[in-house]
Amino acid sequence: MKDFFLTQILFLLRLKKTEDRLRVYNGYIEFNLFKWLYVNKINPLLGLKIFNKLKIYSSRDIRDKFRTIIEDNNKLFNDPKTFFTSFGSPDIIYKSGNRLITDFRNTNKKYEDKIIPIWKIPALEENSNIIFFDDLIGTGRQSSDYIKEISGLLNSSHRAYLFSICATDDGLKLINDTTSFTAAASDVLTRQKHFYTNEECKYFSAKEKIKINEKMDLLKSRNEKYNLGLLVAFEHSAPNNTLPIIWKDKFRYMVNGAEKTWVALLPREY
Repeated sequence: MKDFFLTQILFLLRLKKTEDRLRVYNGYIEFNLFKWLYVNKINPLLGLKIFNKLKIYSSRDIRDKFRTIIEDNNKLFNDPKTFFTSFGSPDIIYKSGNRLITDFRNTNKKYEDKIIPIWKIPALEENSNIIFFDDLIGTGRQSSDYIKEISGLLNSSHRAYLFSICATDDGLKLINDTTSFTAAASDVLTRQKHFYTNEECKYFSAKEKIKINEKMDLLKSRNEKYNLGLLVAFEHSAPNNTLPIIWKDKFRYMVNGAEKTWVALLPREY
């Protein structure tokens, strides 16, 4: 009996430590970890295994990644003909690219005068370098579609780059192979290590994947084109490519004729 209570106490301490790490996310609510497990009937041991791979990038993490990107591409970043802008419509202020350009500005003020709104690109001189920023490149389809939308702003001599905090290798390949942009990321995510519900990734056992997919079926998300089974979030949001059981808050579903509401661990609306 003593060993049982000791095991329970140690388990709760592990959960508490996990909750402390979740507070990096701006929308995390106190005790939401326990509510997420209890209301959604997620086995706590499976929950802990999910948490062990859930990467939440804080503002500090993002700034550190920017410093690494700058250091690795020093010549390009310091070229007098290099300019910086956000990847995403400037009219949609919550887009991640617009948030990241602020983080980039705060990382190194020396580039502040080289940051431009996207509509100024056509006025740039020939042979200019235009660097775009985004937080995550997932499948690459959404990014390549946006590149097609804005390609008319660039002339044939412009060289365009898309730097991301993290990206899948498939997404990077799609952009580099099918668009005029050169794409790179600080952290590269692969099927074998980061697509957690994919058969190539062995982190979860077959039984654990079944349990996860049962929950995904409730959320009608298994076939959504952007869900890659990732476990990545940024302090400001959780992307579509991350498992929907993490972010799909207040989704209504039916179980044995009774309506239930999903409680997200990292809700997008906060």
